[in-house]
Formats: sequence, C-alpha cells, structure tokens
Amino acid sequence: MIKAPAEAKRVAKMLWAIIGLTIVTSIGVNLSMGWGIKNQRDQLAKLSGETLRFAEQESRVRYELGKGRLALIKLLNIDEPVDEEAGNSSIINLESSIESLVNSEVLTSSPENQLLLARWKGLKVRGQNFSRLLVKMQLWRSRHEMLNQDVRNKISLNEVRVCLLEIHALINDSAGRERIRGSLQIRQFKKAQGETANYLAREIVDTYLKKLRGGRDNLQIEIAGIQQLVEVLSGVNQYDQLVDIKDNQLKPGLERLQQDMEKALITNDINGTAELEALRVALFGDDYVIDEKHQTIHVSQGGFYTLRQDFLLMQQERQQFKQELEALVLDMEQELGSIVMLEKNRQKVIDEKSGDELALTWMWVLILSLVGALIFLILIRRVFSAIEKQVAALAILKQKAEKSKHTAEAALSKLDLAQETLIQSEQMAALGTLVAGVAHEVNTPIGVCVTAISTLKEEMDKLENDYKNETLEHEGIESYFDVSRVAESLISSNLARASDLIRSFKQVAVGQHVDDRVTFELTSFIEESMISLKHELKMGQHKLHIKGSGAIYVYVTPNKIWQIVSNLVLNAVRHGFSDRTLGTINIEVGELSDNVYFSVEDDGRGMNEETMKKCFDPFYTTAKVTGGSGLGLSIVHNLITQGLGGSIDVEYKNREKGVKFTVIFPRGLDGEQSELENEAEEIAPIEDH
Repeated sequence: MIKAPAEAKRVAKMLWAIIGLTIVTSIGVNLSMGWGIKNQRDQLAKLSGETLRFAEQESRVRYELGKGRLALIKLLNIDEPVDEEAGNSSIINLESSIESLVNSEVLTSSPENQLLLARWKGLKVRGQNFSRLLVKMQLWRSRHEMLNQDVRNKISLNEVRVCLLEIHALINDSAGRERIRGSLQIRQFKKAQGETANYLAREIVDTYLKKLRGGRDNLQIEIAGIQQLVEVLSGVNQYDQLVDIKDNQLKPGLERLQQDMEKALITNDINGTAELEALRVALFGDDYVIDEKHQTIHVSQGGFYTLRQDFLLMQQERQQFKQELEALVLDMEQELGSIVMLEKNRQKVIDEKSGDELALTWMWVLILSLVGALIFLILIRRVFSAIEKQVAALAILKQKAEKSKHTAEAALSKLDLAQETLIQSEQMAALGTLVAGVAHEVNTPIGVCVTAISTLKEEMDKLENDYKNETLEHEGIESYFDVSRVAESLISSNLARASDLIRSFKQVAVGQHVDDRVTFELTSFIEESMISLKHELKMGQHKLHIKGSGAIYVYVTPNKIWQIVSNLVLNAVRHGFSDRTLGTINIEVGELSDNVYFSVEDDGRGMNEETMKKCFDPFYTTAKVTGGSGLGLSIVHNLITQGLGGSIDVEYKNREKGVKFTVIFPRGLDGEQSELENEAEEIAPIEDH
C-alpha cells in the first residue's frame, strides 16, 4: 500500500475538517432554523386547532345550556305534556360538552393554568347542580301532576258544588212541599164552614208560624254565601287569604247553616245532617277536626281546601324552581364567560411564548454561523499555507495511481480472458456431449451393417469354394440369394438411419456456430437436438417426453435454443438425477400471444431455497466435488435474457418433487403467416428411433 506524505495527510485532514465544518454548520443552521420555524408553525397550528375546538365547544356548551334551560322550563309548565327523556338527554349533553370544553391534561401540567382549571371544575359542579335540579323538578312534577289535573278539571270543586246542590235541592223540596200543603189547607178552608173552617184557619196559621221558625229563607242565604265562598276559594292565590276564608268565613257560615238546618229539623221539616257532613268532608277531608277553642278547622287530605292549599304550595315551589334555574343559568353563563376570558389569555401567552422561542432560535443561528465562519477562516488559512507542499505530494501520488491503474486493468483483462475460457470450455463440453451421443447412436446401425456384410462375405466365400470345387448346387445358389437379400435390406435400412442421424447432427452442430437468425419449427428442432443426448439419458435409464401444441415457428438463432435446452436437460440429469436412475424429464412447448415458451421439468431431488436464489449466479454450483464449473445455468440465463430478450423462471414445490424451468421469449416473426408456413415446409422433423 502506497503511503502519502505526512503534510498531504495533514492538508487532507484540514480539507475534510473544512468540508465537515461547512456541512455541520449548514446542517446546524438549517436544522436550527427549520426546527424553530417548524416549532412555531406546529405551535400556531396547535393553537389554532385549540382555538377552533374551544370555540366549537363553547358554542356547544351555550347551545346545550339553552336547550337544557328550555327543557326545565317546559318541565315546570305542568299543564303541558313533556318528554322527560329529551330533558335527560339535554342535561347529559350539557355535562358532556362541559367535560370536553378544555384539555384537562394540558391544564394540569401547567401551574399558571390552575385558575382556568378551577373555573372549569366549578362549571362542572354547576352542570351537576343542573342535573340535580332536573331530578328535583321531575319529582315535583310527578308529585303534583295529579293535583294539577284535579285543579284543571275542577274535580274536587265539582264535588263541593254537588254537595251544595244536594242541600239546595233538599231546601227546595221542603219549600215545595210546604207550598203544596198551604195551598191544600187554603182550598179546604174555603170549602169548610163553622167549626171546621175555624180549625183549618188555625192550621194555616200554625203552618205559617212553622215556616217562620224553620228559617228557610236564612238557609237559602247561607247556602248562597257558602257557594260564593267556595268559588272565591277556588281562585285564591295567597295562603293567608286561604286560611282567612277557612277560619273566618267558611267556619261561621257552616255553623249558621247547621243552626238553621237544626231549626228546620225541630219543625220536622228538613233533615240535612248527612248532606251537611258530606259538604264538610268535601271541603276539609275525611279526618277534619273543628277546634272550638281556637275557632279553627284542622283539615286532612282529600278535601277541596287541602287541594287548594297544595296547589298554592305547588305554585310557590314552581316559582322557587324558576328562580333557582335562572340563578343557576346566570351563574353558569358568568362562569363560562370567565373560562372564555382565561382561555383567550392562555392562548395569548402561548402565542407570545412561541414568538420569543423563534427569536431565541434566530439568535442561536446567528451565533452558530459566526462561530462556523471564524473556524472556517482559520482552517482555510492553514490549508493555503501547506498547499505548495501538498502539490508535490499529489504529483507523486498521481504517478503511483497511474501505475496502480495499469496493474488493475491488466488484472481485469486476465479475469475477462479466464471467464471467456471457462465459457468456451462449457460450450466445448456441450459439443463433446453432442458428438459422443451422435457417435453412440450412429455406431449401432453401422455395427448392424458390418455384421450383415460379414455374413454376406461368408456366404460368398462358400459359394466361391463350391464353384471352384465344382460342387455348386442349385440349393446353394438360392441360399446365397436369400442371404444377400436379407443382408441388403439390413444394410440399406441401417445406412438410411445412420444418414438421418448424421443429417440431424449436422443441422444441430452447424447451428451451434451460426449466429444468424433463421425461421424454424421449435418443437421439431428441440426433438432433433435431444437425439444427441440420448446416450446420456440411456446411461441412467431416464425418460424424455416432448409435448408440443402444434407447429410453432420462431425466428431466432438455433445455436441459442440448442445451448439452452441442452444445458437444462443435462442439468436435470447431472444434478437432479445424480443419485438415482429411471428419472423422467418433460419438455412442453407452447405459445403465449406474441411470445413462445418451453419448459423443462424433472422429478429429481429438487433444490432448496438458497440454491433456487443463487442458481443463475456465475460459478455457483452444488457439484464442486464432481468438477462442476457453475456456469451452465448462468450461460442459460444470459442467452435467454440477452440473446433472446426473454425470461426464465424456476419453481419447485419441495424436496424430492423436482424442478421446473420455464423459458419465455419473443417469437421474432415479422412476416405473413403464409410465408412462414412456406419456409417451414423445408424443415422436416427427425423421427425418434
């Protein structure tokens, strides 16, 4: 290894330091600027998102608050039907909107946001109070709904009116009977004379006196007064007036009515005790008590007075609920306004803080730039001071580099030559296999011809001896003719077979050294090419099957097709069937639109995942022990991809299931189909003997 001068190393280090400083400074400045700008953009984007989200949540809170307030007001209006589920849903939505109004995690992590957090928690508490108020209103409505229905439909009032009507009817009936009795007495008096007339006159006077003592007119007046008080009672809106009517007006009126009815009872004219008691029960309930000591009436449940009392209480509670609702809504609006103001202040602080951080970033960028520029100037000065020494050192290094370059180019040329030699060796080995196979195939018919000629020569020698010895007979001549005919037939047929084999070998062998493209039928050419490998196949008792889908014409270099097919078949024999006999190789030829394909599949031992990935790599082989070069499939791959412009694919299922190679390449035909067929007629397929 060539060592550079110390000065050159020092200058190089300084240059690298300058480059590094420039890069680091640029990166630092850009990163600082980018980080600052990005940080500000992120904060502004985040702040804008938070502002928008907060505005949406604020609008939602206000909307849900108004919706909840309206639902509660409707709930207080007991005269109208209300959907309680809608009210519950409104309150739930209100609490949910309050919960999501602010980001509690962000507020908790910042001490300066404790006031905003406290306001938000206070708003949550008021939202819970809103929910509790809803529950109380629902209970109030359910408790007073029947009461309101009674008041609205005047059920209890009508019961009191019925009692008054019954008493009034009782008085009217009594008055009617009295008028009828008086009319009858007067009629009898007019008809009577003497003592009878005097007696009837006394009865008429007694009847009139009873009428006066019975106080029917007072009863009518008292009934009318009580009826008026009941109507007034049904419209009273103040509790004090209600008590005053009960104790100071109704009680005395009922007592006077009772006294008048007792007077009427003394005269055996009217008995309304039951009707009067029913009136008291309708007014004051079943368990009412008259307190004579305090001059008051203690009412019980079920009476009209209790109904009006409860109704006034219901009105008071409704008014209290309204006031509580309005106070709570006002409080929540004020709290929400405080939260909005605090949130705006918080966002303003964040915005100002972002601007301060950006200014600080620019200051650090300026400092970093100045420091980098200062160090840069110092290094530049030191570099220029050593530049002259470095020039000389660089000249020396350049000379040594030129020498190293020539050495490397020579080594590369040797490597290319070695690779070319290996490739030619592979091709010569394939040609040797072809020659050996053809020689073995031709040897059989020639051997038969030699045997036939030897037999014919023996018969001819025998015939010549018989002729010279004058022992030639007719049967000997016929025997000679028979043997001659058989020999001639054997010689002719086997010489014809040898001629066909040699012709096929010539076609294939000549194709190996011809780089020009020609038109030929692919299936028959592959069949002819495989004749040269029959010897290799017979040695392992392997079977070869070729299947084609009709006449398939291609316009390519035959040499490439022969090398590809031969290498794939020999690869199957030497690697797939290296440890077995009786293997099977299937070759299938077909068409794919403008492309053609053929596949070579064997049922040998297959290959593993690693071998399948590296099988087309140069010099990769699994048979180094047996002398494999590792160029067979690499040559095949180059011939297909570079020579034919096609592709090759290898697939396998698992071990012991064989390997399948599929070759796809362009047909290479540009002429009309009729011309192809005319050219293809000159190519005759070789029969498989």
